[in-house]
Amino acid sequence: MKTKLIFLVICCTLRLSYAGQWSLPTKVNPDTLEGNFAALVPSSTRLWAVWLKNDFISSYLWASDFQLEEWGTPVLVDTSTSSGPIICFGVTQDHQKTAWISWYLGSHPTEQLEDWAVYTSTSFSDTWSEPIPVYSGSTLVQAWPEKIVMTTDKAGKVWLVWQGIGLGMGAPYYSILRAYYDGNWSPIEMVAQGYPLSWNYISPCVVVDSIGNIWIGWVYQEDYNLYSEFCLNGLLDSDSSYDINNPSSTCDKYNNLWACWQKRDSLYIRHNDGTGWSPTVQFTQGSYPSMTADTTGKTWLSWSSDGNIYACYYDGVTWTTPELVSVGVGGTYPKMGIDNYCNPWLIWVSGAYGGDIYVSLYRIDTIPPSIQVLSPNGGEVYYGGDITIIQWNASSDVDYVNIYYSQDNGISWQEVAMMEPNDSNYLWTIPLVTSDSCLVKIVAADHGWNTAEDISDFCFTITTIGIEDSRYELPQEIFLQNYPNPFTNKTEIRWRITDRIENFSLKIYNVAGELVKTFPTLSRSTGQTNLSLSAAIPWDGYNDQGKPVGSGIYFYRLEAGNIKITNKMILLR
Repeated sequence: MKTKLIFLVICCTLRLSYAGQWSLPTKVNPDTLEGNFAALVPSSTRLWAVWLKNDFISSYLWASDFQLEEWGTPVLVDTSTSSGPIICFGVTQDHQKTAWISWYLGSHPTEQLEDWAVYTSTSFSDTWSEPIPVYSGSTLVQAWPEKIVMTTDKAGKVWLVWQGIGLGMGAPYYSILRAYYDGNWSPIEMVAQGYPLSWNYISPCVVVDSIGNIWIGWVYQEDYNLYSEFCLNGLLDSDSSYDINNPSSTCDKYNNLWACWQKRDSLYIRHNDGTGWSPTVQFTQGSYPSMTADTTGKTWLSWSSDGNIYACYYDGVTWTTPELVSVGVGGTYPKMGIDNYCNPWLIWVSGAYGGDIYVSLYRIDTIPPSIQVLSPNGGEVYYGGDITIIQWNASSDVDYVNIYYSQDNGISWQEVAMMEPNDSNYLWTIPLVTSDSCLVKIVAADHGWNTAEDISDFCFTITTIGIEDSRYELPQEIFLQNYPNPFTNKTEIRWRITDRIENFSLKIYNVAGELVKTFPTLSRSTGQTNLSLSAAIPWDGYNDQGKPVGSGIYFYRLEAGNIKITNKMILLR
């Protein structure tokens, strides 16, 4: 069999070296959800690990998002009920930071054209859309379930490439292309047309260069010959003894096009700087190469060898010494990915026939961010079902935080909010518990995924509403609300308290925690014995200096004895 790998342009539109290290492998999947193949793809607020579990009878496509410290509960991406297993999938991120997954669902090539289809699903934040069929069997071409690849070009088009086969015995293979833009998929194109139809075109790969050109590559085979050639807009490699397979390619920041491929048990590399292709280099022993490039100009390469995963990068002069990434767990089928902060990641499967999914992050910055819990910070008393504000300060390189609370002085923690934007406040509905040993913990992660945490300095109290003292005719309770909210010129802060507390204070703060407005201290009138006391206090959006404040979020805080409660309001000028 004669095999070649060709790349084709189908549409046109200071060196930095640093030292870091790969993190120890982290397991992504639960024990019951192992996988066969995996990949990484970022969305606007998430980094997703996607993996395929396929026993060729039934198969599932799962995704789990990274939540600062750990991987979240897996969600099922493929929810279709079509027959046949999922054989392969591809991923990309578009210009709106939407993550895309495409996959082939169906049996191996068959004359039953309705037995297969290519689907896509997208995620902008923390959920995945319902699967949408992109293409199904036709009278022209079927699919061959080996490989699907995706990319996004400079104009924002999402490109999908998969392998196809013509109908009938002995029909040639094709690389099939579709593009998504302006809300629609383009007609299919059989990219391999124009080359000898007696050759088969398999294992497609795709890359976008820094100018905007789309490069499609594939291995092509000629029957009855054992001959291999690797081409990327020109012949790159030729060998009469070994098959070429598992090609991978990328383009770096400086528009150097890179290609790596496997011949039996060795990897080969070449690159093109615009003046021509470099000599072929037999790089190392290994299989399943995966290449990517980051925005600083580094070209990354990972591969499998002797049951382990290795990685290195090109620093503009030479390739760094390969590092063992799969420490203690082994692995195969590595895939590289770059998150939205330009951090390189690796994902792989622990066994050749399926196993656990592991990831590792290449860390350069190891300095943790700063985080400080402001409220609740100790001594407050809250009532189950009420709403208050959790407030914090975090360094500017923090985009998201995780919030937890404890009712046993930090022995155990429950989730309050995961991947909450770092806007310094969170509106918290107090849980229906009773404890005087409550704490809040906030975990922050910077752009290098370094984490730091802070906990309330002292315990606060959460209690349920009820008759706690027979002296009181009514349960102890505070009601606090403003209306309208949001407001433009004026709002009214209304409150009611059913306790024999004598003095009350009401203050307004901005999101930075700065005092904006202080209202006169309120007291019970002499001889006033009614347990219930209420008031409605207007605020016109002016501060203590008599000047109007700007649009934004403000917090009003009522303090009554040792009870403190805060609510949020929005001013729209």
